[in-house]
Formats: sequence, structure tokens, C-alpha cells
Amino acid sequence: MTKVAFSHQISRVAIGTKRILVVVAGFVVLGAGLTMLVLPGPGIVVVAAGLVILATELKWAERMLDRIRDRAATATAQLQKRRAVQASLAISACALITGGAAAAVIAAEHRALGLAVFFAGVCSLAVLVPATQRWLNQPRNLRSPTPMSETDS
Repeated sequence: MTKVAFSHQISRVAIGTKRILVVVAGFVVLGAGLTMLVLPGPGIVVVAAGLVILATELKWAERMLDRIRDRAATATAQLQKRRAVQASLAISACALITGGAAAAVIAAEHRALGLAVFFAGVCSLAVLVPATQRWLNQPRNLRSPTPMSETDS
């Protein structure tokens, strides 16, 4: 057996071993996520992580992940259109900024945590502002529901 043929066999074994390990790891993470759907834990996030791992090697996992991405994008777009959701996100972001700043100033031993919360609020507000600007730039009749006329009563 020549040295080149032996090297080729080793690389094929290495590739096969890597693929098996990735698939096993993906199924372990996917199983943990499915378990977390009924037990405490971030089940949906872990299921998505398992599918991301499996999608590197398996086509069906890639297709399922694409469907999940499409549904998540649709749900996000629908939520962003609602005025109450935008208002609650803005209030939450302001609360994070205020609480984080207060914790950073008042509790010296927790300054790092307070700053982290403060910056999380700033990032949330930074994401929310462009969506709010787009909403404000829409024509008024698309933003608000039409008032009821006397014939609708």
C-alpha cells in the first residue's frame, strides 16, 4: 500500500468520524431541547440550536430550520406592526436603562451588572427606534384604525 493511498484512507475515516460526531451532537442538543419544551428551560432556543448543528450534515434539518426561520420572521413582522407591542418594548427598554443606571450608581458591588443591564436597554431602544420611525413615516390612515362612522353603530 502506498503512502498516498494510506493518507487518503485516513482522511476518509476522519471525515466520516467528524460527520458522525456532528450528527450525534446535533441529536443530543435536539433531544435536550425537546425535553425542555415540557421541563423548565429554553426549549425552543435549544431545539433551534440542535437543528443548526444537524443542518450542517443533514438536508431535512436544513429544510426544517428554513421553515422555522420563515415562521419566526412572519411572527416578528406581525408583532412589530402592533402599537401596544411597540409601546411595551419602549417602556421595557426605558426601565432597563433606568434600573441599570440606578444599580450601577447605588450598588457599587454590582456596578458591572448594572452597566450590563443599562447597555441592554440602550441596545433594545436602538433596535426599536428604526421600527418606530418607519411606523411614524407611514401615512396616517395606515397607522391608526379609521373612526367609526354613524352608519357603523
